[in-house]
Amino acid sequence: MKIKIEKIGINGEGIGYIDRIPTFVSSALPQETAEVDVVKRFERYNIAEVKEILIKSPKRISPPCPVQHRCGGCAMMHVDQSYQIELKEMLLKEALLKYSGKFDFKVIQPMVVNPNPTSYRNQCKLPVRMLDGKLVSGMYRPQSNHFVPVSRCLVHDEGLDVLRAKVLDVLTKYKFKEFDERKWEGIRFIVLRGFNGVYQCTLVTGKDKFSPECIEELSEIEEINSFYQSVNTDKHTHEIFGSGVTHLAKAKTLEVKMAGLTFRLSPMSFFQLNLVQAEKLYEKVVSLIKPSKFVVEAYCGVGAMTLMISAKAEEVVGIESIDAAVKNATENASLNKIKNVRFVSGDAAEELTHLSKTKSIDVLVVDPPRSGLDDPMLGTIVKSKIPHLIYVSCNPSTLAKNLKVLRDYYVIEEITPFELFTHTPLLETVVSMRLKK
Repeated sequence: MKIKIEKIGINGEGIGYIDRIPTFVSSALPQETAEVDVVKRFERYNIAEVKEILIKSPKRISPPCPVQHRCGGCAMMHVDQSYQIELKEMLLKEALLKYSGKFDFKVIQPMVVNPNPTSYRNQCKLPVRMLDGKLVSGMYRPQSNHFVPVSRCLVHDEGLDVLRAKVLDVLTKYKFKEFDERKWEGIRFIVLRGFNGVYQCTLVTGKDKFSPECIEELSEIEEINSFYQSVNTDKHTHEIFGSGVTHLAKAKTLEVKMAGLTFRLSPMSFFQLNLVQAEKLYEKVVSLIKPSKFVVEAYCGVGAMTLMISAKAEEVVGIESIDAAVKNATENASLNKIKNVRFVSGDAAEELTHLSKTKSIDVLVVDPPRSGLDDPMLGTIVKSKIPHLIYVSCNPSTLAKNLKVLRDYYVIEEITPFELFTHTPLLETVVSMRLKK
């Protein structure tokens, strides 16, 4: 079946029409014509796979990764980087039009482009399988159980890939197998995070115990400064980690420096995956804030942006629902000798309601997960009438849905998109809004 691709989708797939029904075609680009097989039909859309590209886009390139077409992790690696930027800007504008109606694109600033299109990612969370008698890690193809071994991922910091090979070799030596959901045993995921050649390793397992000899040999790997285990035996969960982590060896935290500050991270603490671009994004947020008395950041994680904001305010409060992250954030404030910041653990809407009743908030910064702001949080923001709202988004669709509500109360001053994840359709956005008078 022949199809012409009209535009790009939020997952980096091409979108065309068969009998007026939107059809999503992975790896196809706008203005290409392709021969496709429709593999799934739904009431309102189809999913198709490319058999042959009949008319190629001049923006199509040969991906440098040999498994890109099978792995699916870098859905746009076959696209020229400058065109990737253009497509992401298009996705942002289309989302704003779709969910917010008429929109003045003049407030959108130029994309802040990632200067390092490869080796930018400081963390990996990869499933582990047995292959030819050895443990290997890789990726599952999107929306499938098809495992693709990946020895070198070009968007990873190269040290991550060197280290995961060393760790898996040691585990193979000690007779560990891939996770068996019937026995609740085996290695399920390998999680690595690191900066400047120093890494934290967490092994997600079944009910396995590591022998002292195995722990000692893993600890002898020079690059590892922190070693943990997380038991996860829930076969239905989409979460990587189990309910917690257990420290096995070496340091309890991983240290990273950003914007002149030092942060200590535990395995389950969120931290931006592209350090260079994250620093630019946080600096942008700080630059938007005028000297203030009281600033609040919701969904603050380990407090990186909150601590950077502290230089602009007499008092800053960070809100985070994950207790371990709040503990990390409080320790990071102490580590950096910042005394005008405190962190509270709890639901963002509930804590913001409480704070807004105790004193006047000059600026609210929100950095929600991909699902965006929920209805209680949107309602709290509207009721609180905070003069300056800064929204950091990692999902244009949920951002646009939230802006549809907030635009009735706030004027959008500026929208700045950031490219953190080259070769993927993912996009970060900073929006600055002022309360209507």
